[in-house]
Amino acid sequence: LAPNRVSNLRLLRVDPGREWVLMKNGYFAGDVTVQVSATVQDLWKGLFSRQGFVLVDLSGHGDVIMEGYGDIHHVVVPQGEVFRVDNGHLVAILK
Repeated sequence: LAPNRVSNLRLLRVDPGREWVLMKNGYFAGDVTVQVSATVQDLWKGLFSRQGFVLVDLSGHGDVIMEGYGDIHHVVVPQGEVFRVDNGHLVAILK
């Protein structure tokens, strides 16, 4: 498998209680035990997020390969702290 653009692929684990939201074009492949569905952002977020209105919800149990333009850096934000990221660079976030 290979992405159709210059990008990086990363493995993401999905489990019950550990569900993810991917930005558009972030889903590459995954186990059949992972449910992949589209979710729509509200008007305000959709207009100003640079990601559009449709995001990808991942739930269930299994592995997913996500795709991001350039390198993907995993950032763990300690509870109670804030880490600001321009949403044009966000690839995935815990739901």
